[in-house]
Amino acid sequence: MNWSNVIVCAVCFAVGFGYATYRGDAELAQAQLDAAIERANMGKDYYAKLVKAQNELEAARGDSINLRGELERVRKSYSDRARKADSAGSVACPANARCEELLRESIELLVEGGDLLQRNAAIKDALAKAVK
Repeated sequence: MNWSNVIVCAVCFAVGFGYATYRGDAELAQAQLDAAIERANMGKDYYAKLVKAQNELEAARGDSINLRGELERVRKSYSDRARKADSAGSVACPANARCEELLRESIELLVEGGDLLQRNAAIKDALAKAVK
């Protein structure tokens, strides 16, 4: 065996090793790029779900019954009725006045309870859809 064959074999080994290392680095870089793209796509999907849930929550709030408007209507009606009774000079019965006061309080409580119920239901629905 002469030295030229040994040198050729050593050069071939070095070139082969360098080529294999280069291919391994390229495959690793491609795998890392593919993983990064996949994570980015998953993030977009999760973000899209979050935006959809938030939009549905806003739609539920917009579609809910406007109980505050109903409360204002009842208050206005009561004040109009009280003003008419005062202008007519009639004396209202204390029992009727107490009954009307209790009615006003119950309407206010119903409005507050309805708002809380609608808000919590919309949040629950949005959360359930976001978890899906």
